[in-house]
Amino acid sequence: MLTRLAHDLDAAYQRHLVHTGKEQAFWLLIAFLLTFIVVRLITHAIRAGRGPFHDLSIGGAHLHHLVPGIILILVTGYLASALNIRTARTINAIGSASAPP
Repeated sequence: MLTRLAHDLDAAYQRHLVHTGKEQAFWLLIAFLLTFIVVRLITHAIRAGRGPFHDLSIGGAHLHHLVPGIILILVTGYLASALNIRTARTINAIGSASAPP
């Protein structure tokens, strides 16, 4: 029975995702949903005071989780500009890389 189910799931996956070109979108959705669920579980653990996670504070002031990321982006942007780093490709608005004409 499990072999039949696995075969049916594989056939449905091939027919509805692979052959229609929607496989990448499917895995993107799965990654988003799993990440969302894990982050919500961590948040609940922090608020309940359980587990290895806790709020960050400096001198009694709460440090929001976005602050280190924003600082990293600023430093990276500054270094890329100051060091004049260039690549042999351009980045399009949709995120794919292509060689210059």
